[in-house]
Amino acid sequence: MGITIHLGWWLAPLAVTAAAFIWHWWVHKDEVTGTGYGAIGDALGQLLTFSAATIASLIAWLVWALAA
Repeated sequence: MGITIHLGWWLAPLAVTAAAFIWHWWVHKDEVTGTGYGAIGDALGQLLTFSAATIASLIAWLVWALAA
């Protein structure tokens, strides 16, 4: 019994996913933790970019799934 992993078109959405979440990290890598109400704005900004990365990843996987 053996397990085989075929490298193929699933690497394309994987690359999009990795790029999207690396972009999210890159945008927020130099931020200093805010205090008070500023922390709320920082959290909302991170939520927005994390949501954009997640949506880009999901769209890439959906296109891959529908094309397969």
